[in-house]
Amino acid sequence: EAAVVGLSRIAGEVVGVVANQPSERGGLIDSRSAEKMARFVSLCDRFNIPLLTLVDTPGFLPSRSEELSGLPRHGSKLLHAYAVSEVPKVAVILRRAYAGGYVSMCSRGIGADYVMGLPNAIVAVQPPRLAAEIIHRRELERADPSAREELLRRLSEDYERTFRGKEALIANGVVDEVVEPGALRERIVGVMGALVESYRKRLKNRSKFYFIPY
Repeated sequence: EAAVVGLSRIAGEVVGVVANQPSERGGLIDSRSAEKMARFVSLCDRFNIPLLTLVDTPGFLPSRSEELSGLPRHGSKLLHAYAVSEVPKVAVILRRAYAGGYVSMCSRGIGADYVMGLPNAIVAVQPPRLAAEIIHRRELERADPSAREELLRRLSEDYERTFRGKEALIANGVVDEVVEPGALRERIVGVMGALVESYRKRLKNRSKFYFIPY
């Protein structure tokens, strides 16, 4: 499975954990993993369980078979599940978050209450080398064949600097905070605790009946 879900405890609170699995297809989101995560997010929302999302994905799996098996539909379920959930949602970008995978995995744009990133994390539309090949295609075609690989490497590094690291993550507005790995657990406990306390105060006003299409 390209996704891992389960229940854990953080500072005594039950928390639902959603994570990509980089050891399976590099963490690419396929139709099964998208539906699996969507169902779990919806389940946690139904039972007022806060969500912690650990992000490390290059995006959705690009293949004809996945499209035919309903990846666009299941990917939309994942987006919708996060967007409509009302429980506290914290996301941590561990390494890579590309394209639709970034958006779908509890990004700020679909309602994350707090997003953290590790210092070496990258959030971009595409992997640096692929992006450089597309953006600078004509420049690469005009370059001397013997120097083309070196030019591509340099252009890839320029692209990567725009999206990777503490300054880039903050400047691009994709995270609220960049956290050192050694301090991550403490920050998750602190942020989640504050969000849960705030959620409990407004819980009585939450509707008990809502539709879950999964």
